[in-house]
Amino acid sequence: MSLYKMFRIREFRTALKCTLMLLAALLFLPAQASLAAGENDTIIVGYDENSFPAYFQEDGAWVGMDVDIIRRLVSGVGLTYRPVSMKFPRLHKDLQMGIVHLVPNLTKTAKRSEDMDWIGPVRVTATALLTRPERLGLAIGSYSQLEQAVADTRLKIAYVTETSFSESFDRRLQDPAFREHLFFVSEKATAARMTKAGRVLGFFYDDLEAEAILRLPGMSKAEGFDGLAIHQFRIPGSEGGVYIGMSKRLPETVRAALQQEFEAIRQNGELVAIVRKWTKAN
Repeated sequence: MSLYKMFRIREFRTALKCTLMLLAALLFLPAQASLAAGENDTIIVGYDENSFPAYFQEDGAWVGMDVDIIRRLVSGVGLTYRPVSMKFPRLHKDLQMGIVHLVPNLTKTAKRSEDMDWIGPVRVTATALLTRPERLGLAIGSYSQLEQAVADTRLKIAYVTETSFSESFDRRLQDPAFREHLFFVSEKATAARMTKAGRVLGFFYDDLEAEAILRLPGMSKAEGFDGLAIHQFRIPGSEGGVYIGMSKRLPETVRAALQQEFEAIRQNGELVAIVRKWTKAN
């Protein structure tokens, strides 16, 4: 092949690549700009696996505490609501890109704040260790004792990739030695199955949500939590608020309006009523 032909082929490929990138950008940008322009006033809300009582699917629709709160906020600022479902790692990336606008049930961290603004706190909770009942006697009150329990039992902790529980936990994740104590999974359901089967020591989960699930035998079975128990260990620094993350790709005026609406329902008692509706003992 002549040098001239090689050059023309490369030139064609470069032009084709640029054209495809431009088309992708043109397809993506209208969805981002339209919300500000009022042409498509739809807030896209992303949900992961069922997380009763925050959000879960019932008869093919998303329902729950955070669903009620978000629907109330979105309607309160005159916008419409549309849910989407995907696994958390992708959900987090789509929020960063602005493809998804809101993601509920998140811990607020400095790293996440680079890409997100926040609504909340919606409620106050902490992250607990869920394990089998016979392991509740394990003396775990710190990270070092958690690592010792892993060594003693020869069972790792199941960790759902990309989840964050506290600043201290995020720092620990940077330590290769600590990561050796974790078994990385993509779903909470996998972590629960492995714990019940005795393949891992346990997994981390919101204690308020876990208590609500375990109070209801039917929900406990549906969530795969039957046969599990809540250990007294709480991840250091996880005691605090649970938030709704907002993509910084949302127009600033929309973010501000949603935050103001949240403050209004917090002050008038609507927020407390919604939380109690889903967390009170039956």
